[in-house]
Amino acid sequence: MRRKSVEIPLQILEDDYSDGFSIDKLSLEDLIQIEGAQQAHRHDFHFFLLLEKGKVSVEIDFEKYDLEEQSLFYLHPHQVHRILKLKNTTAYILAVKNEWLQRDQITTLDQIAPLRPLVPHADALFLLQQSIQLCMAIHQQKGPFYAKALRDAVKTFISLFIEQFLGAFNPTKKPSRSEAIAYKFHLLIQQNFIAQKRPGQYAQQLNITTAYLNESKPKRPDFPRLTISISASS
Repeated sequence: MRRKSVEIPLQILEDDYSDGFSIDKLSLEDLIQIEGAQQAHRHDFHFFLLLEKGKVSVEIDFEKYDLEEQSLFYLHPHQVHRILKLKNTTAYILAVKNEWLQRDQITTLDQIAPLRPLVPHADALFLLQQSIQLCMAIHQQKGPFYAKALRDAVKTFISLFIEQFLGAFNPTKKPSRSEAIAYKFHLLIQQNFIAQKRPGQYAQQLNITTAYLNESKPKRPDFPRLTISISASS
């Protein structure tokens, strides 16, 4: 029997933003009024957040996370999420599409996402604050060399950001075959979901049957949950 899928709203980085890029320092209380962040939704971009002040509770793929002051927070494109509550927040936010990242950065984020919020050491936090402030300052300037400098500065910030999570990323055990398949399936969805809608197309790429793909569900909280519903009849 085919299961009815639930359409999760997709927020896109509008053309109004500079070429797949947005950066700001703001209160998240203002953001939720504008973006409807308290309703479950997805993004079509990478979302990096440095919470300078305040506290935030957020739900990601149906799991609750608490962010404290000076936390780092990352959302992979198409992760379902919503803000549950927040208090007296100030945060740096960077939203970018794939073209703003280096290939190895994209690969690494694909491999280690989803990520739990993390509070970096003081020296690393200082570097991150200086780096994103430099991005914001360059963004205010005009000219072709400033544009190149901005892309380089953004890549530097993202590298510093990822580095903090690499030290904390430590899977507790080797994934089972079904978990490994579910993880690879998740990555394929993120790359191809617009063009490929049928589970059979993904099963063929993974060299398994559609029925087996349908049975392969992530069973650990550190593996990403599937973001589309599938059925053996598809």
